[in-house]
Amino acid sequence: MLEIKEKVARIGFKRNLESERYLSENFLGWRRVFEVIKGKGSWVVRERARGLAERVEWMGYTLYISNRDLRPKEVIYLYRQKDLVEKCFNNIKNELGANRLRVHSREVMEGRLFINFVKLILYSWIGRVMREKKII
Repeated sequence: MLEIKEKVARIGFKRNLESERYLSENFLGWRRVFEVIKGKGSWVVRERARGLAERVEWMGYTLYISNRDLRPKEVIYLYRQKDLVEKCFNNIKNELGANRLRVHSREVMEGRLFINFVKLILYSWIGRVMREKKII
């Protein structure tokens, strides 16, 4: 929720309608948690104390145990990197058709894995270019 607030501030919407459209597309139920107000030169997001408290009350807790001494931001960064890797493997499996290897030798398995990673690299690169060019 705080990231969305920072993104809206960074974008600096000049009209209220633009900021509300952005919030509606990126954060379901934002009206209960945030309100859009006129700031210095642009529209900004402010938390609704009661709405935020209700939303946080329904959130769960996640406990991370580690033998390393990490700050909370580092833990979140590592967790998101893990999520990114899982999404890449999901793309390999579901988007690129590499469900099961079905091989009888190690060399064939390594070859297929190599081809699948090359496909993933190309798939990711094409997706990034399409997002940058606003084709998607």
